[in-house]
Amino acid sequence: MKKNFYKFLLLLCLVSSGTMAQNVFYFDFGNFPSTQTTPGNWNNMEMNGAQQFPFGLPTIINTAGTSFTYPITVLENAPASGIGSFDGANNTGVTGVTVGDFPPTATQDFLFVNNGNTGHLTIGGLDNAKYYSFVVYASRAAAGPRVTNYTFVGANTGMGSLETANNSTNFVTILNIKPNAGVIDLGVAGVTSFGYLGVMKMTESVTPAATNEYLFDFGNFPTTAPTYVNWNNMEMNGAQQFPFGLTGLVSTSGSISPYNIAVLETAPASGIGSFDGANNTGVTGITLGDFPPTATQDFLFVNNGNTGHMTISGLDNAKFYSFIVYASRAAGGPRVTTYTFTGSNTVVGTLETAGNSTQNVAILNVQPSAGVIDLGVAGVTSFGYLGAMKMTESVAALPNNNYLFDFGNFPTTAPTIGNWNNMEMNGAGQYPFTLPTVISSAGATSPYALNVLETAPASGIGSFDGANNTGVTGVTVGNFPPSATQDFFFVNNGNTGKLAITGLDNTKYYSFIVYASRAAAGPRVTNYTFVGTNTVVGSLDAALNSTNTATIANVQPSAGIIILNVAGVTSFGYLGAMEMSITGSVLPITTQYFTGSKQASSNILDWKVTCTSAPSITMILERSADGKNFKTIQTLVETAARCAQNFTYTDALPLIGINYYRLKTIDENGKVNYSIIVPLLNKANGFELINVQPNPVKDIAQLILTSARSGKITIAVTDLNAKILTTQVVTVIAGNNPLNMNFASLAAGIYTITATNTDGEVNAIRFVKY
Repeated sequence: MKKNFYKFLLLLCLVSSGTMAQNVFYFDFGNFPSTQTTPGNWNNMEMNGAQQFPFGLPTIINTAGTSFTYPITVLENAPASGIGSFDGANNTGVTGVTVGDFPPTATQDFLFVNNGNTGHLTIGGLDNAKYYSFVVYASRAAAGPRVTNYTFVGANTGMGSLETANNSTNFVTILNIKPNAGVIDLGVAGVTSFGYLGVMKMTESVTPAATNEYLFDFGNFPTTAPTYVNWNNMEMNGAQQFPFGLTGLVSTSGSISPYNIAVLETAPASGIGSFDGANNTGVTGITLGDFPPTATQDFLFVNNGNTGHMTISGLDNAKFYSFIVYASRAAGGPRVTTYTFTGSNTVVGTLETAGNSTQNVAILNVQPSAGVIDLGVAGVTSFGYLGAMKMTESVAALPNNNYLFDFGNFPTTAPTIGNWNNMEMNGAGQYPFTLPTVISSAGATSPYALNVLETAPASGIGSFDGANNTGVTGVTVGNFPPSATQDFFFVNNGNTGKLAITGLDNTKYYSFIVYASRAAAGPRVTNYTFVGTNTVVGSLDAALNSTNTATIANVQPSAGIIILNVAGVTSFGYLGAMEMSITGSVLPITTQYFTGSKQASSNILDWKVTCTSAPSITMILERSADGKNFKTIQTLVETAARCAQNFTYTDALPLIGINYYRLKTIDENGKVNYSIIVPLLNKANGFELINVQPNPVKDIAQLILTSARSGKITIAVTDLNAKILTTQVVTVIAGNNPLNMNFASLAAGIYTITATNTDGEVNAIRFVKY
């Protein structure tokens, strides 16, 4: 119970007025007389045959039990008709199921509409500036299809579809509807049968929710069923006209997007498809990630020498789109296929499709050009294949920074399957030997390569003395499975094994986790020395090791290279498995401090910046009236020597009210960093509480207070019952005051900070303690 309470508190985001950043409302529709209503903070909409229309609830409650004047109304089929737009209610849904947040009392009953009718309800009194997202569930314990469409109409429109026949698992999500004059209308209609509305969750938020995943099944050869439940099925069966495609792509949450996909012609107006056909001769019966057997067996293909093209259009140029692609052909290889995604940038992935049942390829962070991304599919030496694809939309670039390596792979030990980099050494290896392309754990190709080096240049003698599979068997350690933990490279006592990781980014830090084991008595301590522009060493006793790893943090490449030296301390040295992560960027510019104070009617900003390796720096001082929209008030371009000195700026004409200042720094490579935001109050008297950082807080936080003049302020902390728990008097300056607060003695809960100055002015702000 306590753990769940903490989780609940962490979901609370409070602004200075004490209001919540989002509200959640639950609705149970139907509540047929023989079915109990859903207890607790639910809004129960009962319709039992004697109902007069329109009917509804004048107010609704959120999950905390707070009442809102958001009336929900089931409408008539025509004004003043008295006939309901819904045709009835029943409790013949699937019984006893809990789906997501929806308990059995809510999932069994429903409102329904007859085929050809549309049920309508409205939610009014909503905030036009906010976003409203919906999760809808319904079920009918009967054979299908009984697909129901849910259309939400406000200032924009969102639609989702759900197969309700014997449904016990699925729901549909419609995101980011904005009200029109405070109203959102929901239309419920069956596609070929009755339509059903069982239960709904509405989330009110000040910012839009993320809508970001789309699944595609390519091929859908006539003998293969398409993939259902919020999939985009691209069927090509030999009689296809080109170009062809889908409009209004559906997301995995069931919402309809403005995005489109089209398979193109070989040349404009040619009518000849750039893909040469479709088939269902992939590997059968496998599920890989999000891709079920109906998606993994069939595919589109292109003949060797051709390139199939398709475009995804209507995309947002400001967002990033990442892709996971799968294809298989149940035949001998090689049948390597390249996937080239082109927008304002180009990213390429490669996949061996021959007999493939385990691998996919990830292509990350493609940005559209004029709203379009082009996908080119080509075979390298044979046919090219496209079976299934997942597209993820994100407002920020996705990380691509985790790489897994299995060393040894002795002939009697299988390599590690999946997105691993397997370095095999079996006694017949020539030195140096290389993995020319390292893939990420997401399956994306990288510019990195891994080289096992010689003892000396051109010697042809390997710096490692051999490989074996006599590690501890059957253990999983962190991200390392048994196939990676059992085998290893080794070096004899007194020798040093060397490998080089190349193609790295000199502006990044790389960190490593290393594992090795030898099923024999010890000690068998191994040192791992990583050398770039800096040197970091880790150690591990490999003897009978089944639990421990060595962590080596923040190595910076030299000329794009990091060298790993492996040596035993008093015995053999071992290297079994390794994980490499990008753990940060080298920041040549750091802001030591950025402060603000008041002098008479002017605001004074002081700062100091450290340049560790930048020959020059651009500093831009920005000001905002709302803390969100900043404008430049001063720009400086300085040398590294000058940036070691202090800087001061006097804003002689500050804005009325609170002025928010920040410092923007730009290095010679265009990398941008921002300082903290400093608020200064431009008034003769008074003060403002800006925020509590962080919020929620565990123990220690800062209360950010800006004051028009210096003086004393009394700060009291109270609980929700207005009981005073702590008080203190602080001395503030005329300007920005970050005040350290210790809340360690408080129990988990919601609290109010009330501040009072000597003039009797009072301000308050809430925070969450977890």
